[in-house]
Amino acid sequence: MKKIFILFVFFALYDTVIHGQVIEPDFDGPSKSQQVQPMFPGCEDVEDRRERQKCADETMMRFVYGNIKYPAEAKKEGIEGMVVIKFYVEEDGSIQDAIIVRDIGGGCGEEALRVVGSMPDWHPSHIDGDPVRVQFNLPVKFKLGKGKKNK
Repeated sequence: MKKIFILFVFFALYDTVIHGQVIEPDFDGPSKSQQVQPMFPGCEDVEDRRERQKCADETMMRFVYGNIKYPAEAKKEGIEGMVVIKFYVEEDGSIQDAIIVRDIGGGCGEEALRVVGSMPDWHPSHIDGDPVRVQFNLPVKFKLGKGKKNK
């Protein structure tokens, strides 16, 4: 099946896309709080925080790439482009409230949503040691290989 299409998962390196956005933090004015971003599981043995985050991002990309299937309708119609899925990493690390915020049709949005819904629990975000809910926007790029359209 992987021979039929090429799928690229595009991750922007901006914190608002890959690393999420804290939802309604409970601050009383200026603070020197410490925020720990949520992380996809699988890199717990990496000591350095930045390297652990990089590993978690790559592991998430491999998970999405390894589980997504190019929808037959999108393949038939030659549909390519980027889907964006918004979801929340809850205080317990679970993925909740995933929705399609940008779709290209042909079943691509539904397929990306399915894969996000199948993700394992993450390591939650923390502010000053307290777990917090974080919003993520995950762009997933669908691209057919050369000569694969309408076949």
